[in-house]
Amino acid sequence: MHASAAAGQYYDPTIWTQEVQVAAAPLWRFRQFARDVTDQAPGDKYLVLQKSELEGFGTNGTRVITAGTNIATGSYVLSTVAFAATEHGVGVWVENLVKLCSPYEVDAETRDTLARDMANAIDGFIRLKCFSAGDAVTNIIATGYGNYFCSRGGSITASGTPTATMIYDLVGTGVDYLLSNNVPKVQRDGIGEGYICLCHPRSARGVKKLSNFVSAAQYADAGRLYRGEIGLWEGAYWIETTNVGYNSTGYWSYMFGEGAFGQKIWIEPEIRMDFAPTTANDMGRHGKIVWYGVVDVKNFYQQYVAGLLCTPG
Repeated sequence: MHASAAAGQYYDPTIWTQEVQVAAAPLWRFRQFARDVTDQAPGDKYLVLQKSELEGFGTNGTRVITAGTNIATGSYVLSTVAFAATEHGVGVWVENLVKLCSPYEVDAETRDTLARDMANAIDGFIRLKCFSAGDAVTNIIATGYGNYFCSRGGSITASGTPTATMIYDLVGTGVDYLLSNNVPKVQRDGIGEGYICLCHPRSARGVKKLSNFVSAAQYADAGRLYRGEIGLWEGAYWIETTNVGYNSTGYWSYMFGEGAFGQKIWIEPEIRMDFAPTTANDMGRHGKIVWYGVVDVKNFYQQYVAGLLCTPG
């Protein structure tokens, strides 16, 4: 069903919301991996059960029990993640005169514009909150100090000067970092397990050139792929997106494991409209159509994410 009728005179925000959400869904890159804890976080608090190894018991990693002693036990580490209701949205003024002349074209363009902006804005918010600022990741890996040496450490917001493109050593170091922290891989039925890496198309260019890169079309049909997925390389599924950090020296890529970050939704991004004949919209000559939502995101485990910094190409 079209969102408007009678030459653009009738609007149903519910139908528009459905249409815009459908149009935005294929554009999500970061958000498709967010763990939704809306129903698990009453009062805006979410209890995260930190997985920890049972260390400090036995000798050299063994678990031999001495006769007459109790079995040693360790405890989980509990931490509370606090979500804050955060409003998001933007809109456009639509001239009713233009709509009377070509209502369906204006409607389609407005929906497409709002859908693209919604997807880009929410994904950008996730990137800033979970990968670049706020809950900043504390580990970065960069191609620096020569052509292939990868340096580690620092904040993901720190400046760096990479000297090589997305190479095996850089990706291997990122995978090794996640493995050394026992970060769980994403499980995919019928495809295999692996980490996720979001990268800019200019970084992906180098990945695609490598002989052991496996195109996504070779291991799954379109219906089973993540949005933007281009292929598998070195234990990571690669997702192309322009919504990554970059500066004059290089581009960021973000590698992470299962359950690294999550979202709490108060109001799923929706469409709201105002066509009332008020002074603000010049007595009904203009209409205001906006997308609006209340969503917050948090990084649950900083060690579950590694930032990769490289030159384009």
